[in-house]
Amino acid sequence: MLFNQAEIDQRYGYRALKRLFDIVASLVGLVLLSPLFLVVAILIKIDDPVGSVFYSQTRLGLKQHKFKMYKFRSMCT
Repeated sequence: MLFNQAEIDQRYGYRALKRLFDIVASLVGLVLLSPLFLVVAILIKIDDPVGSVFYSQTRLGLKQHKFKMYKFRSMCT
């Protein structure tokens, strides 16, 4: 299947617009949910004052690219 230049440009434009929307929506979500994240972090610290609030794990992404993922430590030890 062959594409002409207009279709290729339109596809790249769509991807750029989608990426911009993803970044803006993520930032808005983080700002709106940050009070909840703060409460969760405080509750975790109250439950276990010695341990860390976050858990980190190395995972494999696209093309086996390693990245570090962080999340709240939610299981009791």
